[in-house]
Amino acid sequence: MKLSLFLLGLFCCLEIFGQGKIRNVFEGVTYAVEPMEVNSENSDFGPALVGDQLLFNSLDQTGRKWKVKGYKHHLFYVMFGAMVDQHGEVVGEKCRFGNVNTKLHEGPVAYCEATGELFMTSSNWENPEKKKGYITRKNSYELKIVIAKKQQGEWKIVEEFPYNNPRYSTGHPAISSDGQVLYFTSNRPGGMGGSDIYKSHRTENGWSDPVNLGPSVNTAEGDMFPYLTDDGVLVFSSNGRGGSGGMDLFYKDMNNEASKVVNFGPSVNSAGDDFGLIIHPSHKLGYFASNREGGMGDDDIYKLRIREALLTLKGNVIDHNGNPLPEAIVQLQDENGAVVEETLSDGAGKFSFEIYKGRTYRVSGSKPFYIGAEKQIKDEDFVELQLMGEYKLELAVLDKSTKEPMPGEEVFINNSAMLTDDQGLVKMDLEPAKNYNVKVLKKDYLRRFMSVTTFNRPPGIVRDTVYMFRIEIEKTFVIENIYYEFNKWDLLPASKTELDKLVKIMNDNPELTFEMGSHTDCRGSDKYNMRLSEKRAESIIAYIVERGIDRRRIKSKGYGETQLINHCDDGIDCTEEEHRLNRRTEMKILSYRSSITHHF
Repeated sequence: MKLSLFLLGLFCCLEIFGQGKIRNVFEGVTYAVEPMEVNSENSDFGPALVGDQLLFNSLDQTGRKWKVKGYKHHLFYVMFGAMVDQHGEVVGEKCRFGNVNTKLHEGPVAYCEATGELFMTSSNWENPEKKKGYITRKNSYELKIVIAKKQQGEWKIVEEFPYNNPRYSTGHPAISSDGQVLYFTSNRPGGMGGSDIYKSHRTENGWSDPVNLGPSVNTAEGDMFPYLTDDGVLVFSSNGRGGSGGMDLFYKDMNNEASKVVNFGPSVNSAGDDFGLIIHPSHKLGYFASNREGGMGDDDIYKLRIREALLTLKGNVIDHNGNPLPEAIVQLQDENGAVVEETLSDGAGKFSFEIYKGRTYRVSGSKPFYIGAEKQIKDEDFVELQLMGEYKLELAVLDKSTKEPMPGEEVFINNSAMLTDDQGLVKMDLEPAKNYNVKVLKKDYLRRFMSVTTFNRPPGIVRDTVYMFRIEIEKTFVIENIYYEFNKWDLLPASKTELDKLVKIMNDNPELTFEMGSHTDCRGSDKYNMRLSEKRAESIIAYIVERGIDRRRIKSKGYGETQLINHCDDGIDCTEEEHRLNRRTEMKILSYRSSITHHF
């Protein structure tokens, strides 16, 4: 590219201000540069999208030829076009774009769909200081911006930009989507360098005085080719900011005054001149010009593939104790709340997603009986979700004798009173890693105290039962799950667990005295069974006393087979289950001297 020509430009018709910024089109993407077949052996540059055509400028042999002193031929830039599909891919052969009656150079252009205007760079033929009809290398023409509209199917120039001046160049137009802001390049006096980027607003009185974009964009060298993406990012080229060599492509987020100018990097820029980038509305494709090595001619048009860069997001799901939580449902949602992907944490509580760099996501975790957790992430490669266990208590209050539920009874849990429902249940939410003290008080029943804990237990429903013993003197209650080895009276571990519950009742009701009675089935002699039952009753008493209960509060009695509760007597064939019903341990209330008649 020959900088002295100052003919390089690009199309822009979109500008967004005052809207919520979603994502910079160049954030979190990768690029791939591809050559194109529209190029010639001469210079091709200045891509612009106009409707369903890709326009560009070319020093093609089919273009105009003018006599230049000292040269046999001198070619001028003319505009060519090629059809594109809805994705921006070129699908047709290139052909000349309609003549808009300019002289010498045509283009580059910028089209505004909202106003139907075509802003075009052309040679400023009206310079009175330069002789018309021929050009010398020393005596070249400056540039100007003209505005054309379609009239009866033909492009006609309808006006000129009022700040054109034959003594300096004004070109490379870029127009906002609403047609109200024009960006352009000029080497007018008072700039910062060889050429600067300016902008002008359309007002009721015409175009406003041009404003230099200042040092946040311009440098002391050459800054050209403005293009504004539909999310408000200014693209331009400069040879005053260093980079890969020659002119490099840069961008700056105009939504944020404090944003820095960013070089597109070596995946786009080359050791030569790279300029005139435009972006298709899909944000997946762009076009630019470059004179890099390997091209067909001087400057060539290149296609720029834009792909969102992928990151691997890894994560852990843990519980409230910091332990891995497997089989948690983990969702990846986009910034609008739509579910992008869903997975389950593995046996070690781990999960992973592929995410696009530069996008904002929300990662959430859930599992039955856990309180869900979520985190917002952007470009992170690790996230940890801690799910707090959710515990629910279902405490049943039953009459020990009838096994019937006791509705409407008052239950105190950590000193907060609750009533049982119609099914005799108390239901409430519990906190993780916490102990709860439960007491049930009812007139004419033994007081019951118990504890419920969520320590060291998986979240879920904590179910337990409080059996209420009605105070009836000489009333007997069967103590379940008291087991012995055959023909032995030593207590088995399971039996001790049940007796510990009885010890708890005795401690909760110190006024209680009772009898522990042991019964056998009919098999064996009466004498043997009586002796065996007495030994078993005594082993129960010994265990209870060992647990701190006063021996004077307990009486033991062996009944042998004297109080069978079914027909299974001597000489009658019975099933083992029927015999088992007769082998039982019973508690009989002997006295209860409580002065408490109701709640305390």
